[in-house]
Amino acid sequence: MDSGSIGSVVHGILPEAALRESILAGLHPKVDYLLPWGDQSLKRHFSDKDLWRMSVSASMIPRPQSSSDHLVDIGGTIFWLPLYLDMGYRHITLVVRRGQGYFHEFNLLRQEELKLEIIEADAELDPYPIKSESAQCVICFELLEHFAGDPMHFMAECNRILATSGVMCLTTPNVLWHQNLVNIFIGEHPFSWSVFTDSYADRHNREYTPFELRNLFAAGGFTVEYLKTSTYQMKSLSRRGIGYLLSLPAALAQRVSFSLRGELSLVRAHKLGSVQDRYPAFLYNLYGRSEVSCRIKK
Repeated sequence: MDSGSIGSVVHGILPEAALRESILAGLHPKVDYLLPWGDQSLKRHFSDKDLWRMSVSASMIPRPQSSSDHLVDIGGTIFWLPLYLDMGYRHITLVVRRGQGYFHEFNLLRQEELKLEIIEADAELDPYPIKSESAQCVICFELLEHFAGDPMHFMAECNRILATSGVMCLTTPNVLWHQNLVNIFIGEHPFSWSVFTDSYADRHNREYTPFELRNLFAAGGFTVEYLKTSTYQMKSLSRRGIGYLLSLPAALAQRVSFSLRGELSLVRAHKLGSVQDRYPAFLYNLYGRSEVSCRIKK
């Protein structure tokens, strides 16, 4: 499987410094502990690595064709709103879990005419209260790996709300990252966030390979036009060298190319039609039942 391409889409559509300036200029804290508002207070919520992820993720988002184009962000935060406005979107819906997204901590300063909807829903359990085929673009960054019970519910809802030929952009950690091989080699856990926290299922419940992502989108009624991986700057040259060395056999066997050994998987796909396989076998084993009936406590 090759990594695909997008043609006109430029990797890293905005430099990280520009993203930082846009966030600082577009938002203002409601809470005193973030004042004065500047780089240091922004880092309490948004690290340098978050800015890197934002930069490479933004490279996939298409510009709106008209002012009425509808962008839906599943699991997004208020930090993304200045960027969407910079790109030209004026109809934006964010689907978030109750109390998340930092909306209670910030005001949006931008004054453009804007239709903004904040919907509270569990992305893998609840129907999204969004009109079918009403969105031109659906975004989901760093959420898929947190789903604990029914990720194809999310794919099916994204398919439903997208117009035909609409674009879906997704990022998620790549379980085939060469540093995960190093972790296994030295006896550590390969997942990047597998710790237990004071919130049920608030961890990476499943990390995906690039091959699985292509299958996931095909099951959801999409065609993948772009799939690549990218890696944040690594300080340890020795660990990187060991990671590539451990990746070499699979590359020589033409099983997994080095281009698919990055830290973060990025996918952009177009909707082709209806969902093709609600419960793909690589992801589900329902033991003869016809659907997922278990509801994960959150």
